[in-house]
Amino acid sequence: TDACLEKPYRRSTLIKTISGLVNKSVEAGWDNLAPHYKESLRRTVDSFNNISDLIDKGEPLVYQEITEACGPLVDAVSNHDFKVILNGVKGHDNYSYVHSLRVATLLSLFGHTIGLKGEDLSLLASGGLLHDIGKMTIPHEVLNKPGRLDDGELQVMRSHVPKSVDYLKLCESLPKGVLTIASQHHEKLDGQGYPGGLKGGQLNELARMASIVDIFGALTDRRVYKEPMSPEDALALMNERMGGEIDQGLLGLFRAMLLDAATPSA
Repeated sequence: TDACLEKPYRRSTLIKTISGLVNKSVEAGWDNLAPHYKESLRRTVDSFNNISDLIDKGEPLVYQEITEACGPLVDAVSNHDFKVILNGVKGHDNYSYVHSLRVATLLSLFGHTIGLKGEDLSLLASGGLLHDIGKMTIPHEVLNKPGRLDDGELQVMRSHVPKSVDYLKLCESLPKGVLTIASQHHEKLDGQGYPGGLKGGQLNELARMASIVDIFGALTDRRVYKEPMSPEDALALMNERMGGEIDQGLLGLFRAMLLDAATPSA
């Protein structure tokens, strides 16, 4: 057998074991990648999976371990050499990890594009990886429901934001920016977001960037209930239908960044 569990075991252990078996072939493929790509994927998935047990135990995460896990990812972004990492998680069954890694990659790339370096990029990558960790407490049947959520389920799903914030606050060394990304990535400029209904000037640039990247990631992610939207269609939708919700100036920079990343270098 590939895995066995001894009772009693935590729910997170069961899900991690099942996910590990499903993802075994995907993660085995990482061994064929260059060492820096392999290291980026291995370290981020290990850190992400370990957080589930820390949450169960009520123990804080060690922020330095997260930044170190994201180090190879930040290096890849800084060298415009990150596409192999994104391709490496295609077919991976742990949606929360895949989405969080994509957000971490694109958010740090966004920061790099506007001139951020060093610890600032590390903060963006770590904030992206941690922005949805409250979803680890959401019932599996709600998180992965193949149809539309009813009102009660929607409230449960939205509770991942305060749950993320409450857990992250246990870490005394956590930078304020990481908490901002987790707490405000679902807020909208018109005040119609959640959980705080913040609007306009209440949202700083970090929150505005995180919102754009999270929405783009969600639209272009593959889920059990939908096919991924193409990047072009996702950007068009964000431009045409979300004018009052997200920062259109930053969206223009994000669009230009993606076009530049997609253009082969000479």
